[in-house]
Amino acid sequence: MVDGDGEKRSVIEALRELSVSDPAVQVHIASYTKALGEMLRGRPIDQVGAKHVTAAACFTMDESDRNYLMAASVRLLIDQAVLTFDVDDPMGEPTGIVAVRLEEPEVAFYGRCRLWAPANDGRVLIVPEADAERHFEASGHRLVERWRRLPGSLDAGEKRAWHRMRMLAKTFDRGDLEGARLNVLSKGDDGRLTALVTRLAA
Repeated sequence: MVDGDGEKRSVIEALRELSVSDPAVQVHIASYTKALGEMLRGRPIDQVGAKHVTAAACFTMDESDRNYLMAASVRLLIDQAVLTFDVDDPMGEPTGIVAVRLEEPEVAFYGRCRLWAPANDGRVLIVPEADAERHFEASGHRLVERWRRLPGSLDAGEKRAWHRMRMLAKTFDRGDLEGARLNVLSKGDDGRLTALVTRLAA
């Protein structure tokens, strides 16, 4: 017997796996993820083996996803900025952004963050929900916490950030996304999470 929550989870997992198997969806999401990474870091990373904040994407953001993302940050010793997408509209724009930070001795998950961009071509910042007094700035493999107000309007900066991401994502073709990887999560009967890591579909 499958309870209501378990059945709902199974349906969501099946829909997510179906969506992520579509090559067009893979390229769409990978383009946005690459755009976020470049906007956070300022320029693409050219140094082989250099560690930097991971830009990632996820369809649903339930407890299993949060646990996996937090465990990944601990294992890889990096912070993450994660775009969320609607599993019912996989070719749509991102629905939001979350952050995962290593905060010794723990790892913290920040949901419902806001993305902010300056009026010039400077790097974007991540603002925790309803917190005008601080923001996160990508520096190497960390999202560094800055306790100061943004140098401009939060709403205007947020609109600029998402507009720039849309425009930048459109400039990438498949050749630009060779380094992209997919992590499809699944939860076994024993409750353990596993992730199938694959390249983009041909």
